Amino acid sequence: MVSLESIHGLGKHDLKCFKTLLDESLHVQGLIRATDLNPGQVQRSSERLLQRDLIKAQAQGNQKQLSVKQNQWTRYLRAGIATEHLQRLPAKRRRAIQYYHDALQEQPVITVVHGSTATHDHDQDSDLDLLVINNHNLQVNQAEQKAHSQTGIHVNTLQIPLNDLKDELRLQKDPVIQSAIEKGWPTRNKQYYYELLDDAN
Repeated sequence: MVSLESIHGLGKHDLKCFKTLLDESLHVQGLIRATDLNPGQVQRSSERLLQRDLIKAQAQGNQKQLSVKQNQWTRYLRAGIATEHLQRLPAKRRRAIQYYHDALQEQPVITVVHGSTATHDHDQDSDLDLLVINNHNLQVNQAEQKAHSQTGIHVNTLQIPLNDLKDELRLQKDPVIQSAIEKGWPTRNKQYYYELLDDAN
């Protein structure tokens, strides 16, 4: 896999600023506090991200608010960050995800890891929470059982049809789905998932 640092010639400070801005829009001073980088590092990283069309700056009074742009390059970066999250998981938890998918008779359009596994706050007894997005509901009991029998990890599946997800992204009515979207990251069709999120904004 191509490293995130090699994309657009970004360095580790650039990526730290980009990842921080994924969570919220910030002015430069806020970005300095959030990243714990020095002002010069944040200034240089912000300039590189602006030059590469990855973030935008909007004037707010005497300051500029920085935020991540919505385009194919930022979706590619976000997909790479999701892959990083997956690779950070303990091997057993990664295997549980693989066993789950292998046991499905039909693969979902998108799978999103959410809950404590997504935020890396899990322990060995934590459930694995998956948001499964498909054109129709899938039979997942066998997949959940397979993952548990092979790894000892309980899998909880939350399903939502693709068209309902598009409505939910627009209406933001279901707090459980919204939490999964806010804190989770995809393991399948990552760039398409982020395209859906961008289209809803």
